[in-house]
Amino acid sequence: MELGPALLSLNQTLSGPGPFVLLGVPGLKGLHAWLSVPVCLLYLASLVGNILLLGLVAIDKTLRAPMYQLLGLLAAADLILATSTVPKALAVLWGLSDEISFGGCLAQLFVAHVAFIAESSVLLAMAVDRYVAICQPLRYGALLSQRVVGIVAVASVTRGACVMAPPVVLLQRLPYCGHRALPHTYCEHMGVARLACGDTRPNIWYGLATTLLSPALDLGLIGASYALILRAVCRLPSPGARYKTLGTCGAHAGVIVLFYTPALFSFLAHRFGRHTVPSHIHILLANLYVVVPPALNPVVYGVRTKQITQRLRHLLQRVRQLVKGTLNSMDESGTFQCVVHLPNNSIFVQQLEHLQSTLQDLISKYEQQLSKAKEYTYTTEDPDSQTLELSNMLESGNPDATLFQYDNPAFNLLRLELEGAQELAAQLQAKAAVNGDMDLLHQLWNQVTNASLTLKLLADSDYRSFHALQEEVGVLEGRLSECEREKEQEQSSSDPGPPLAPGSCTHGRLQKVSKPLVLKLNWRGLSYKAGAWGRDSAPNPASSLYWEAPLRADGRYFDYYRLHESYDDLMLLKHYKQWKVGYGDGSGNTVYKNFMYFNYYGTRDIAKVDLSSNTLVLRRSLPGATYNNRFSYASVPWTTLDFAADEEGLWVLYATEESKGNLVISRLNDSTLEVEQTWYTSQYKPALSGAFMACGVLYALRSLSTRQEEIFYAYDTATSQEHHLSIMLDKMLETLHGINYCPWDHKLYVYNDGFLINYDLTFPTLKEKLPSSPIKRPPVASAPSKPIKSNKPSRPRDSVTEQGTHKSMLSSLPLEGQLP
Repeated sequence: MELGPALLSLNQTLSGPGPFVLLGVPGLKGLHAWLSVPVCLLYLASLVGNILLLGLVAIDKTLRAPMYQLLGLLAAADLILATSTVPKALAVLWGLSDEISFGGCLAQLFVAHVAFIAESSVLLAMAVDRYVAICQPLRYGALLSQRVVGIVAVASVTRGACVMAPPVVLLQRLPYCGHRALPHTYCEHMGVARLACGDTRPNIWYGLATTLLSPALDLGLIGASYALILRAVCRLPSPGARYKTLGTCGAHAGVIVLFYTPALFSFLAHRFGRHTVPSHIHILLANLYVVVPPALNPVVYGVRTKQITQRLRHLLQRVRQLVKGTLNSMDESGTFQCVVHLPNNSIFVQQLEHLQSTLQDLISKYEQQLSKAKEYTYTTEDPDSQTLELSNMLESGNPDATLFQYDNPAFNLLRLELEGAQELAAQLQAKAAVNGDMDLLHQLWNQVTNASLTLKLLADSDYRSFHALQEEVGVLEGRLSECEREKEQEQSSSDPGPPLAPGSCTHGRLQKVSKPLVLKLNWRGLSYKAGAWGRDSAPNPASSLYWEAPLRADGRYFDYYRLHESYDDLMLLKHYKQWKVGYGDGSGNTVYKNFMYFNYYGTRDIAKVDLSSNTLVLRRSLPGATYNNRFSYASVPWTTLDFAADEEGLWVLYATEESKGNLVISRLNDSTLEVEQTWYTSQYKPALSGAFMACGVLYALRSLSTRQEEIFYAYDTATSQEHHLSIMLDKMLETLHGINYCPWDHKLYVYNDGFLINYDLTFPTLKEKLPSSPIKRPPVASAPSKPIKSNKPSRPRDSVTEQGTHKSMLSSLPLEGQLP
């Protein structure tokens, strides 16, 4: 009988105590309903905010940077921490259920404490992320990647599980002697240990050790990282730069204060302030740290992080459009009709069709004019050579030539008969004056005179008809020549000759620039209006590397850039590398032989970064160059040093005080960054809107309007000669940034107010023209004619060629004009 209570106590210890009763907040039981309101609202806010944040990071490809993935881990830890404790706390406060089994209690405290330790680890990782981004920017991509973030996630959960497994085992081994009332809203390690009737000193010391070795250690390391960050920030030259850098850390610092303050107070109050801190204060703080940080973290990071704000706004707009379209698509019968609007990509096809139809119209007009000219040519052709001599007489300008233009036998016979009749009439008139018979002779004289006048009128009429025909043929010749010139221009634009070899300079100066082709918006959004992009400018690159380097809002520096392996990867946003170079790394970017060159922020230094490892390999000062926005391009600030690359090598475009702001060209040694040769131009750099190099020739641009630029100036470094051009260049938006030329495809890559566009450049090929051959015509039988006398020397005749020169067509074609 005496062994019964001992055996019962042993069985209870081995199998565990009965269910615990959660009492809520002692002393405030009448206020449980009011306390549940803020707890419930904060929990709902944490659910909505963290699920949205976690969903954005998971589905949006633009949020794949380590910083955003760490935010996703923080949101997941917040969800687990709040969901493992708050639902049971609400059930207790609402009076729905106040009991929890021993196993459920152990599971709740295990999951809650593991989530807390994991969140502390993520906050430490975020502090390290900020330290590397600010203090070691060029090593950011190598130190922090998606693989590292995955390791951080696994290590955080593993660390929490390993830390919390021993306390769970210790709690299971303790006897509880029937104590079931737990003054709390959820199970906590030391709260459950206080119910045991055995020795709880191992739990107390282990709990203190884990507090010092997990959250306290993390907090100390976070403080050390922020001390290093503050030291680096204090070394920045301008107050604005220091303010912006600290602004990137403000959200993280606020979250740390919200998370660690109530948590550490609750942990330490269990061990050292049990009798000094009222129990209801302790329990309220314990509820505070499991519900307030999860609710405020998404708000703090959403407001402070522009990328998340933009993506969330875009997602909400899409949802609103979808809901609006769904509500408006229901017909009278209650059936929803779904309409999918595909993007309109037919604009280039329509332009191509319009170009083809215009070309066909021009070809048809050309053929009509050519056929009309041939008709006139065949009409005026005659096997007699009389008209050839007539043309020579007309060119000689002899006023009496019309009297002898019809020298064929019939016309000569008629003229001779009229002359004989006039002589006979004169003789008879002389005799009649003696005899007195004048009437008949007077009539005969009138008839002969009328016949002569009629012959002259016929000759004049035919002469005027001939001149009218000649003038009409001349007009047709002009139209034909104009059509042929248009035809040659169209052929030169559509088929400019054999394609230029990549990296070859066997061509003339720039001749034409195509219409802009808009590819897409840069990956960082509309707020990044300044920047540069392009293709590796090496004449013969081993790989098709495309790069993007958007500048920040002030257009002064860049912190991220992306590399794409091909054009398709650039358009589809896949297979890219995203590197972070850190704050304050300047502008004027170009890429040459897998190295990026840019002006280091706030100096006249040239920086050279290896794109394969994102490592700064060389930094050298450019002697005499101005910097800090001195002599920048018009409307494009912070472009004092502008880098370019072409078939001839690497160049830098800048201005000096000695050149009085005029543009200076220097060719650099791409290995040592030393200046090899320098040229001075006559163009004031702040009056230009941009410039680029192609085959050692500088081409400068100036702005004509918000939609058009003009390439107006060229400087040939091979001959040191200047040339004035007038090549129009259309643009989509007002300002062109970062103009880069690629010798591999002869394109210009331009960053136009946040959009990536490119242009095709046309260069005339250097080829010899073949001599033209005259048109072969059938032999013409010429009739005998009298030689034509002229007071002026006759001009040499021009030949008619296949190219359609048609000079003096009538002087080279045999014509004949005969009376019927």
